[in-house]
Amino acid sequence: MPSYFRGISKGILLDIGRAILVAIGIITLLIAIAVVSCTWIASSGDTYELKGSYSSPDGSHLLAVGLSMGGGAAGSCSRHLLIMPSQIQFDGRKVQEEYQVGMLGCGGEIKIQWESETLVHVLVVLSEPWDQIGSGYLLGTHDRSGKVKVDYRFGAM
Repeated sequence: MPSYFRGISKGILLDIGRAILVAIGIITLLIAIAVVSCTWIASSGDTYELKGSYSSPDGSHLLAVGLSMGGGAAGSCSRHLLIMPSQIQFDGRKVQEEYQVGMLGCGGEIKIQWESETLVHVLVVLSEPWDQIGSGYLLGTHDRSGKVKVDYRFGAM
């Protein structure tokens, strides 16, 4: 046993070790609680608004465009594209992720044009140089059933 441990019993060393482990556990728990609380507070300001809906030529499908705005210090903005059978009840108050075919940032403008009941064109027009489609965007090629193809095009005014 090293000289600086002489006179200290093993019991005291074990008690000190346990106390250190308990302190680390408490600190870890407090950090986890703080992170969860901040995440909950930041997301509590999220809103969703239906911006438009476009029916396919035969009326069998509906393409809905929604806008979600997130709370928090930095905030967030996303546009969601959903294609669903027209008989589905869509309340327009939340993203129904199972029908989502696209998610873009809020820069620019979106134009929707159905070419047929199985093909829809989504034109994203960026009007300003600083407009962005978003860094975490999602561009799906087909709806959930696989029957409707989504054709994305990007342009500038």
